Amino acid sequence: MPQVRLAQFCSLMHHSPKILEHTLSLPKINNIQNLFSLELDPFWDTNYTFKKTSAYRKKTISKNFVNHLFINAISPFVFFTNKQKFLKKQMWQFLILHK
Repeated sequence: MPQVRLAQFCSLMHHSPKILEHTLSLPKINNIQNLFSLELDPFWDTNYTFKKTSAYRKKTISKNFVNHLFINAISPFVFFTNKQKFLKKQMWQFLILHK
């Protein structure tokens, strides 16, 4: 449900405000999994949406989902960011050498 995912994202941002810097260092998958092992507000244990209650179920982010994020989102993001930095550095070196 989008509301639960949004709550998980907010919790992640709240507990790991420097996640972007941490992610750019491409940490080990275990460290990423630890970042995503967060507790949500107890409200979400009995809700999937804001309006309707549901049976009790602890909402967690599975290791498979974290692996999926790592492969499909984090790694490409880090690759792209580092590629941009590398290209920028190369551009400056080119400009300096060809004055």
